[in-house]
Amino acid sequence: MKYIALLRGINISGQKIIKMADLRAILEKVGLSKVQTYIQSGNVIFESDESKSVLTSLIINTIEKQYEFIVPTFIITPKELEKAISNNPYGEVEGNKLYLTFLSDKANLDGMGAIHEKVHENEFLQLIENVMYFYCPDGAARSKITNNLIEKKLEVKATTRNWRTCDKLLNLLIE
Repeated sequence: MKYIALLRGINISGQKIIKMADLRAILEKVGLSKVQTYIQSGNVIFESDESKSVLTSLIINTIEKQYEFIVPTFIITPKELEKAISNNPYGEVEGNKLYLTFLSDKANLDGMGAIHEKVHENEFLQLIENVMYFYCPDGAARSKITNNLIEKKLEVKATTRNWRTCDKLLNLLIE
């Protein structure tokens, strides 16, 4: 079965550096097949017969053993990515203005109010199932919505990708 691993927080501002060629090699060495990466932010497409929970542990443990740091890892299926893309409540937008934040578990919705307080006047935020859609026309760098805020307020782990990356990953899956 095909899967996508979304690694959180690698190769950002000189932190948790992992070269994609090295990542592909170590993941193939532990039994994943047809491993390919997309850009440096930790997007990995691969095939395996293992379950998502086994794969999550395998990737986290492999990276920790090789690099001596922990990287939160989210495993999603092509169907889950396709559903996240089709659930987009904002229609067609520029690929770097819409962000999808994938949540590790069911969110504690009591924290949504605190997140909405941080949303700027022209930004829009909507949680659909385990994906938060965040439209920010002025760019994410100016926004106060971050993975850390989402994790703290919703009591889950989170990783974010822009629309362009999600769309490209889906296209890579069907090639």
